[in-house]
Amino acid sequence: VREVRGRMSAGECAHKSVLVVGDTQLAALALYALASHATYRPVGLLHSHRPTKHCPSLDAAERCGISAHVYQSGEEEELHELVLGILPDLIVLASPALPIPDQVLKLARSGVCSFHPSLLPKHRGPSALQWTVINNDEFSGCTWVKMVPGVVRDAGPILAHSPRVDLKATETPCSLLARLEPLAVECLGVSLDRLVMGEEESWKSFGKVEPSTEGRLRAEHTWIDWSHPGNVIDCLLRGCEPWPGALTTIADIEVRSYGRA
Repeated sequence: VREVRGRMSAGECAHKSVLVVGDTQLAALALYALASHATYRPVGLLHSHRPTKHCPSLDAAERCGISAHVYQSGEEEELHELVLGILPDLIVLASPALPIPDQVLKLARSGVCSFHPSLLPKHRGPSALQWTVINNDEFSGCTWVKMVPGVVRDAGPILAHSPRVDLKATETPCSLLARLEPLAVECLGVSLDRLVMGEEESWKSFGKVEPSTEGRLRAEHTWIDWSHPGNVIDCLLRGCEPWPGALTTIADIEVRSYGRA
């Protein structure tokens, strides 16, 4: 695990407690890195682990001796009491899709930063990885953003961008995420520094990244148009892998394709 890089001195940011939220590999990497950080200290993991599924962040919490807490939708009051008892300085949303209520996020005394798997403001929305592949983007990256109550989670002030990564000809959403997660950990320390100090990064400094917003990828977006060039169809097939799959019909029967033949 690479070091979480930050630029605040221990005197400026001594012993800031961090609650990490997420079931993902990114949440696990963040826990490992913060556990050895001089100024940020993980004090808990919040996850929605189901016993039938492997949870990388839960494994990391156990190895680091960090308390793990399960949250399921509908348990808002219990969650509020739990986080109120922890009262973290910072919350790191490594799995932004988890439905954590604003009133809980407000309990973080120094703020909340959230991961987004694109170079914001490009590809705002919950299906950024899929649209990146489907649109055949030349490069991608990830962003840490500051959470603002009442504002869509990927529309807050930008704290840090990762370096760019060029997309491969065989890229899928899962392979791209696996490449972005270590880069996200590398710039997590800087993001937390900026969050504590009230600084933001201008997206305009990132060159050719233009704002765009796509909605959630739905079935109507996944139909294969066989009149399109082969590379366009290939991008759609890879962008819909492993979910939701690309749609077509064979002998008037609807067929969903998962991956390329």
